[in-house]
Amino acid sequence: MSRGAVHPWPGVARPRAARRCIRLGLVALMGCGTKEGDDDVQQSVFDVLSGDALQALVVAMGADRSPVVDETNRWSGDAEAAALGEALFFDRRLSGSGGVSCGDCHLLDLHFTDGLPLPRVDGAPAGARHTPSVLNAGLQRWQFWDGRCDTLWCQATGPIESPLEMNLGRADLGRVLLNAPDLRDPYLTLAGLPDELAAIADEGEVGLPTALLDTDRFPAGARPMPEAPEAPEALAWATMAPEDQAAATRLLVDLAKLIAAYEGQLVSGPAPIDAYAAALAADDPAAASAALSPAAARGLLRFVTDGQCVLCHTGPLLSNLEFEAVGLPAATGADPDDTGRYDGALRLQAQAFNAAGPWSDAPEGEAAARLAVLRTDSTTLAHFKVPSLREVAATAPYMHTGQLVDLRAVVDHYVEMDDEQPLGSRSPLLAPLDWSDDDRADVVAFLQSLSGDSAAAPAWGAPTRSVGRSKPRSGLSSPRSAPPSGSADADHRP
Repeated sequence: MSRGAVHPWPGVARPRAARRCIRLGLVALMGCGTKEGDDDVQQSVFDVLSGDALQALVVAMGADRSPVVDETNRWSGDAEAAALGEALFFDRRLSGSGGVSCGDCHLLDLHFTDGLPLPRVDGAPAGARHTPSVLNAGLQRWQFWDGRCDTLWCQATGPIESPLEMNLGRADLGRVLLNAPDLRDPYLTLAGLPDELAAIADEGEVGLPTALLDTDRFPAGARPMPEAPEAPEALAWATMAPEDQAAATRLLVDLAKLIAAYEGQLVSGPAPIDAYAAALAADDPAAASAALSPAAARGLLRFVTDGQCVLCHTGPLLSNLEFEAVGLPAATGADPDDTGRYDGALRLQAQAFNAAGPWSDAPEGEAAARLAVLRTDSTTLAHFKVPSLREVAATAPYMHTGQLVDLRAVVDHYVEMDDEQPLGSRSPLLAPLDWSDDDRADVVAFLQSLSGDSAAAPAWGAPTRSVGRSKPRSGLSSPRSAPPSGSADADHRP
């Protein structure tokens, strides 16, 4: 965990305070290994993990992961909004080509990832960072690998306007809505007619201002591009009147908040580790033995003891929700000079769509308060978000560059620690480990126990409507007064 950071999971033992127990716990188990029978191994692991500090760390892994309400999004937790957001998530009309949706890069049967090291859209490279899963994203405090957004709806605005991804400028969104009654009508039912839209023209017969069809006032492709101010899209945006910019931005923000209302309900189902955590809390060794195999139980002990993985991968998401540098070498297609959290934090502060910004529904709330203590110094150079390990067995490849192809490669990296990252310094928490091949296999077995039951997560179901949508792969089943316009994200990295 980064120095000075607030511990993310209330009631969970602080990993640093547990280090002495971690060392002693491993010593207590060294005699068992595979020399004893499976039952003896299971009981030995259970006995060691029943110590106060270690027990708290493991029990916390099974803590509640229910969806939470995002106070910055007035539609968070609203079932009707989530249903419309689901429609938008899978709707290819929200792209410049009419052929790409959020669901084309976050695939249902791949646990909302794309299965690729680095993203591609229509066969072309679409970014220099690996596509993360949307699952459990609503429980995280930062979005993107560099944390340049602090809400799900802020994150959703980026891919929509990215020229390498969906490539739909916000000036075009009004035309999409006007020509799609299946989206327009439920949007107006939820939003009414926002002040920003009412200010630019009469409602027109369809309920939205027909001025949105005027390509002189709303040029095709127009969007702010602060990192490319001479781009045609940015120049077109600069020609628009401030009230028209605000109207176009309102539509982008509203659609992003609706998508976020859907994404926020996507949480992973119960997994074997949850059953083990519950058994440990109940002092039920028989139930614990039934929950994890002997190999996975040994791997869990390695994970929380000499591996010290739990220093970063803690709590119900098995993530401290912060950022670290883990010593990855340069990867093909990735940027060796990627500054990660360092620039991500600066961009978040300047982001008009942040939790404290003019488009937030709680600009003075808890999420907004975090911006006041945001670390922006060079100690975060080349740090990237500590990912959740939930569903990790089903979401290969791994790391922010997607360069590690399977879980064994990930474990080998952390055991050997013999790579030099091209920028910044590796976390001092990381050092080589004296683990045998069997030890590594045990930790892989534990990581496999973190994948849940998709059947117990009904929000993963296929879309209920199909008009204009991407075809899911089989497998898993009140407006405020007009604020200033926001800015598009010209960085196409997740």
